Amino acid sequence: MQDIIKTMLPLLDEKQRRIFLASCANSIGRGGLKQVSEISGVSKNTILKGQKELKIGINEDDKRIRKSGGGRKKSTEINPKLHEWIDALVSAETYGDPENPLLWTTKSLRKIQEAILAEHQVYVSHSTVAVILTELGYSLQSNQKMLQKGEPHPDRNAQFEHINTTAKTFLEKGQPVISVDSNFADAV
Repeated sequence: MQDIIKTMLPLLDEKQRRIFLASCANSIGRGGLKQVSEISGVSKNTILKGQKELKIGINEDDKRIRKSGGGRKKSTEINPKLHEWIDALVSAETYGDPENPLLWTTKSLRKIQEAILAEHQVYVSHSTVAVILTELGYSLQSNQKMLQKGEPHPDRNAQFEHINTTAKTFLEKGQPVISVDSNFADAV
């Protein structure tokens, strides 16, 4: 019995596992519930639930493994203001071509994650931050040139802030903006 249980469990989903273990416990008889629970490492309550499902019978219409509403809620359901918080955090450091809908920020996903935790006492994973940034229209890309020669400028962020402020000023006046990134050493 032990070998059969160990072989079958990894191949089954939650509901199938409950029903299989319940049928194993039923086939053993008295003490089967305890024995199957010890072999499988599954709680007695789970096996009891499977036994109840066996008595009721398997309904072909019920394709669900869990009850409706089961499982963890999305971070955005728990904290509906996450989009707003993340947008507020990155909007001051948002860059991109005004003609192109792609935007990017100089903040890393983990820095945004840390800021949300510090400001709002809410934990959100860096992968959730990435999904929300994508939904907000941000492109997830590195904020530094991949083939940069030498050390990065110590005030690189200040340079981007200056470019962004200047671009906003010109755009507010209805003037076109072109930003060209080049390496002066290559130009000379």
